[in-house]
Amino acid sequence: MKTGDIVRDDQGRAFQIGQILGRGLWGKTYSVREEHGPEWALKVPLSQDDLPEHASHLAPLCQEILLEQARLLTDNRLPFLLPIDSLITTTDGTPGLLMPRQPLNLERRLSGGYSMDELLDLCQDLAEAVRDLGRLLSGHGNLTPTNVLMTEQGRIMLSDPLTPLAAKHIQDLRAAAGSKARPALAYLPPEVRSGGVATGSAADTYAVGMVLYWGTLASGEVPARIPETPLSGLDKASLVALKDRVHNRLKDEGANPRFHTRLSDRMAAFLNRALSEKTAPSPPYRFLDIAEFHSRLENLRALTNPSVEHVGKILLDRPPGSDSFTTDEDVVFSCTIGCSAGVETHEEIACGLAVFDREKDERIRDLNCAYTVDRHPSGRHRFGFRLSDLAPGSYTIRVAFKIRESSAEPQVAEGRFERRAAPGYVPPRPKPTRQPIPLERPEADPVTQNRTAPGIQMPAPTTPTPENAGTPGSAGIPGSAGPTLSIPPPPVRQPPPRVATPGVDPVTGGSSTPRRVVPVITGHSANADGSARQTDSKAAAMTMPEGSPRRMPDARGNSPKSSSEQYDQPVIENNASWSPEIPVPRSTPGISDDGEDLYPPLTPDDDTDDYYEADSGPIGEAITRFLDLLRGDAYVMFIGGAAVIMILLIILLFALN
Repeated sequence: MKTGDIVRDDQGRAFQIGQILGRGLWGKTYSVREEHGPEWALKVPLSQDDLPEHASHLAPLCQEILLEQARLLTDNRLPFLLPIDSLITTTDGTPGLLMPRQPLNLERRLSGGYSMDELLDLCQDLAEAVRDLGRLLSGHGNLTPTNVLMTEQGRIMLSDPLTPLAAKHIQDLRAAAGSKARPALAYLPPEVRSGGVATGSAADTYAVGMVLYWGTLASGEVPARIPETPLSGLDKASLVALKDRVHNRLKDEGANPRFHTRLSDRMAAFLNRALSEKTAPSPPYRFLDIAEFHSRLENLRALTNPSVEHVGKILLDRPPGSDSFTTDEDVVFSCTIGCSAGVETHEEIACGLAVFDREKDERIRDLNCAYTVDRHPSGRHRFGFRLSDLAPGSYTIRVAFKIRESSAEPQVAEGRFERRAAPGYVPPRPKPTRQPIPLERPEADPVTQNRTAPGIQMPAPTTPTPENAGTPGSAGIPGSAGPTLSIPPPPVRQPPPRVATPGVDPVTGGSSTPRRVVPVITGHSANADGSARQTDSKAAAMTMPEGSPRRMPDARGNSPKSSSEQYDQPVIENNASWSPEIPVPRSTPGISDDGEDLYPPLTPDDDTDDYYEADSGPIGEAITRFLDLLRGDAYVMFIGGAAVIMILLIILLFALN
């Protein structure tokens, strides 16, 4: 049979042979199309031309296996097996199985990438299908991604299970396939890859574990090769890489971050056992029970996004038929919830409580509430609540539960109860609420009061006259008659007298240089008997030498930092008294009480020639500034000294060499 041939089924329909889709241990599959109809898949046994010369005797065996497969696939108790539409006999008498063609197989789907929850769901479906297949066979025995087909709805369909006749001659069939069977060996247990035989659940659990391992490492692109596991199982390096891969994928896929580490650790432990080389004892070695294997997969799937699956009714701690509590007892009720597998303690469950007053239709705040949690052997959690200090009334309670850090909606339970006053009940006195203190603010902006300078008289209001009555700007309503205020101009203040005192020449000692006269504010001083004594304003004046070439030191004799920033030192020629309004000291630093200059001008004969800027020159001025800098900053002095010592040491080293 070749491409382009026409075959007919038992109903007389004609099909044209298309391209070959794949080859297995005992058969091969072609694409066939009915005229003006859908596309189908036709599986026929291997012929002598398809087998090597030393294995040509296996051709009749392949036909018998095909017929055994046909009897198995017509059993309606196995809906997950790929069904057959009809049995076709070719022109040369070769039987064939006509089946619906599926769009892709699991090998191509794994290369495209699965999310962790989808991958675990897929492995659960595979384990469930193999478990149901055990009702007719010991297992699939030949479970590889190429033998798992995917429907358009995403359901899995198994093909080519090992029938009793195929299991009996499996080694001969694999030897005849040669290198064509090597890709499928990567999903079979180590004993099969070493040339042995493995049937039953031990081979199927290993194959599903390999599907989970490959799907976890897949990155969405077609891998260069199928990940191979050593015959001795996963080593420590492979387990560490697997944990990191699972943790990173869960973080990118938005799974509950509270369970990332737990799921990655349990996934590594699960695959370490599923891909173990040894089969006994179990545990800790390979899974021999497909039901246990399926249960462990369910626990892993639940850890991707744990949730609260069931919330029971709110049970009041009351006798049957009663829903009321008195004020002398606490309100006690409970609620039982069931969570998905993997939720171990109540600390992973978030609980919320809300109490509403049905009469006032408002929520009660600041409740005095306590609760306890008990874990049932079945895995459910019982939450017990206790409320106190509730006033008499009718209430509705709502309790919400969800897994912490989960994006799922909380599950809510609701109940009702009554609270009645006990004999002698006294309502509590309500606490006064804090009210803000009202502050009265003026409507208009406050008027700023300006202080009047001494010597300036404020204008006084004048009496109304016939001339200014009724003029605009008068008091009251504009344009009406009323008193007005006339503001006289302020008096002109005369400056104090200036007294010119001849200056002293710093070189000749004569009075050749005029001085700037600084007026001194005069005032009244008190005599010994307490009466006021008038001082002469002309006798008290400060003079400033103009054009003085020297820089005056301060009261301690220190030289100023810059000649450009230093002002001339004023000289007080008389000990005048100061007015009370301006608190100025009676004497100036550098001036005695008699008016004499405590620091006479320097002469060229003195040893302080460094004060002269004109005679020192640029070198002297630079030295003076450097000395002033050293005096004013200890840090600069320390750095300068250190620099000098280093220069001396360098000179000494050169001299010694």
